[in-house]
Amino acid sequence: MVSPVTLCTLRGDYTHGIPDSRLPSQKITAYTTVKEFDAEWAKNPAYKLNYLGSEGSTALNKAATLGHLLLIEHIVRNRIGAKILLSVGSAYGWNPLFSAIAGNQRSAAKMLIDLGADVNMACLNGSNDYITPLSFAAQQEQVHNLSEFGQGGWGFQKAKKVAMAKLLIIHGAIAEPAVSRQGRQVLEQAKKEITEMQTSLNREVDSSTECVSLPYALVTIITSYVPLDETPETTPELDVSEWCTGVSPVFVGLHDSFFARRHANFDYSIFQR
Repeated sequence: MVSPVTLCTLRGDYTHGIPDSRLPSQKITAYTTVKEFDAEWAKNPAYKLNYLGSEGSTALNKAATLGHLLLIEHIVRNRIGAKILLSVGSAYGWNPLFSAIAGNQRSAAKMLIDLGADVNMACLNGSNDYITPLSFAAQQEQVHNLSEFGQGGWGFQKAKKVAMAKLLIIHGAIAEPAVSRQGRQVLEQAKKEITEMQTSLNREVDSSTECVSLPYALVTIITSYVPLDETPETTPELDVSEWCTGVSPVFVGLHDSFFARRHANFDYSIFQR
């Protein structure tokens, strides 16, 4: 079977000659509004989205690292040709999905995947070897807030890695090359929790229903799942036309409570009767 892994070989442009002070990407913070970003661009019409600043990031890389969902969507959806940026690497060889993983921005990673990011596009790691997003997520050492190193050590970091790994696995990611021993622990735990999630969902659904659309509902919930970051997300919508009267009320409540969770370590006890 042919591996689905592709390589991130495109790089942003360092040769543009525009100083950092005039690059809109260099002025992006977690609080930058879309209007402010566009205003900076209007001042510098020669700017292009693949330009790199001195920190080595495109605008989309930086927005992904910061978890800036509005700006990510604005850049990819509203700029002609911007989707190619999903495959463009920073100066370090990271595409935006890798930047989101490095920043522990699960919501941003989910949005990038929904916008078309390839979950099996391998980028360069620190040793100039190509590695897939799942392998990177399972063993990369960066944590979004460095003060978190003192809040539980390996166990705390592992929980965050497991949460990111679950998101990637649910969307078809594979781990190449093989990961370290700690990385294997992360992947094993992620797969275990996904299996538990699927089992819990199936157990809570009224088994007597003959509704043929039920698998659709289950798949929608499972594939839409992403552990939440610090800010709320919207619950994925199910097409009402796909529902039927045979679905248990418990299942409807399950859908709502499932996405109401705010923790990386999902508490499956809420599904127990």
